[in-house]
Amino acid sequence: MALTLVLEYTRKDFFNNSIYTKDQKRGFTKNDLIKSFLFFSKNQDSIIRIGNFIMFWKNSNDFKGKSVSVRVVEKKVCQAG
Repeated sequence: MALTLVLEYTRKDFFNNSIYTKDQKRGFTKNDLIKSFLFFSKNQDSIIRIGNFIMFWKNSNDFKGKSVSVRVVEKKVCQAG
């Protein structure tokens, strides 16, 4: 099963309004991963998700020091009855 690479970030539109953007690619390549991390390293309000892993900047100091936080999200299975 191929993992999905998701890059979430906020960008400014033509009228300087913030727009939440979510780009994703299933079955990503090494080059896709490199480009995503380059963007992530330059944008404090970005998040990278790969499978159950979420990488983000906790605060401005972490961004300046390049200290990334990683969380593992468990998929919950709902059972009826």
